[in-house]
Amino acid sequence: MVATIQPKLSKLGWRCAIKFVIWVPWICAIAAGAVVAGGIHTVDLAFKTEHGLSVASIHDLLIYLGIVALFFVIDLIVGRRGACHYICWIAPFMIIGETIGRLLHLPQLHVHGVSNTCVHCGACERACPMSLPVSTLAAGEAAIDSTECIQCAACCDACRHNALAIGFGPIRKKDFIMR
Repeated sequence: MVATIQPKLSKLGWRCAIKFVIWVPWICAIAAGAVVAGGIHTVDLAFKTEHGLSVASIHDLLIYLGIVALFFVIDLIVGRRGACHYICWIAPFMIIGETIGRLLHLPQLHVHGVSNTCVHCGACERACPMSLPVSTLAAGEAAIDSTECIQCAACCDACRHNALAIGFGPIRKKDFIMR
């Protein structure tokens, strides 16, 4: 929603590691809570969601709106999808899963360049919701080697020269150009 209001791209780099600083205490808190509670006995994925959102009280609603406001303000200040890059606690799960998949040579979804048909028009970079330098990352026939890529294929759709494709299969080390 904020991407339509804030067209500025987020800066990548060291700030993307902040999500891991947030993730580690979050995982530790969940583990500590499970230990204090005597273990996990049941998991109710629909807990307090009879009416849609899990907002059973005004207190819960204020917490929910506070989190939405936090993401909104961060995106307005640092740029499009800034909260995704910097504070998203789900991203480390995706990054670790992708890394394990590569190490085990499991087939994965990935965006890659198609030969040398790129004319560097920038359409893919403007379409990328994660503000990635797609034409640089997918140079030649390389697969995009960025943990920030969410494999949405918006760059593939935006490319009029069919220089990008999305595929599912094993990713070999030689498919990547490290940047």
